[in-house]
Amino acid sequence: MNKMLNEQRGVTFLGWCIILAIIAFFVLITLRLFPLYNEKMIALSAMKSVASRPDVAEMSDTEVMKSFLRSIQIGGSQRFDDKTVKQYAKVEKPKTKGGPRSLTVTYEVRNKFYQDIEFVLNFNESVELRGSPSGE
Repeated sequence: MNKMLNEQRGVTFLGWCIILAIIAFFVLITLRLFPLYNEKMIALSAMKSVASRPDVAEMSDTEVMKSFLRSIQIGGSQRFDDKTVKQYAKVEKPKTKGGPRSLTVTYEVRNKFYQDIEFVLNFNESVELRGSPSGE
């Protein structure tokens, strides 16, 4: 019995292969999901940047869209440009009389994982365009 315990030391080659395969699988998932969530965070940051401007309540819809486009391009998103920003983002009228307008961004992005398997991120966020408290 003591002889058997002395011979069993560590993980076998097959064990290491399994461990490395599991690590590689999770690294691959992370590499495929990171661009989706990075773009989501860039869009959220740009929306909050526009909403926090002190003069946003007085800005026209076109100026709001230009400000959003500038903010999101500074963040590094390739999805939005002069032509596609109108497709994904819009300034909505107030829901109640005298209420604030809102900036809504809606899009769907897919990232291929393996053959027919894809990761899908549905982005549908909205922020009120009131301006920052210091600007009121």
